[in-house]
Parts: sequence; C-alpha cells; structure tokens
Amino acid sequence: MMDYYDRKVAEASDEELQVWYANTMHTGMTALGHTKGHMNTIRATKCMEELSRRGVFIEFGKRKPVFNGEGCY
Repeated sequence: MMDYYDRKVAEASDEELQVWYANTMHTGMTALGHTKGHMNTIRATKCMEELSRRGVFIEFGKRKPVFNGEGCY
C-alpha cells in the first residue's frame, strides 16, 4: 500500500524530485530535532530511489537546497 508521500513521489516530475531530494537532504542533515532529521532522510531516500528507478542522474550542486523547502517533512 502506498502512502501519501509515495504517491506524490511517483507522480512528480524528474525536476521536482531533484529539488525535493536536495531540500530533504539539506533539512535532514541540518535539523536539530531527531524526528525531523530522520523523516527527511527517509523522504530523501524515496526521492533518490525513484530517480534511480527512472534512470535519472542526480545533479549535485546544480540547485541550492532550501531548509524546510518543497518536499520536506
């Protein structure tokens, strides 16, 4: 069974997923709360897995991540 975020990831464009991945990784690594960090790491992993499944190369450094930006927990 897919949850809400899984459906969003499956329906998102490649560009959206790359933005979400950057934002969730940044937020997960810089969040002070353990839950926020953990949940964003899970979301980043889901975005990365979907991009990988689609065969899309993640372009690191292409965009500036936003703390609590689009895609974040």
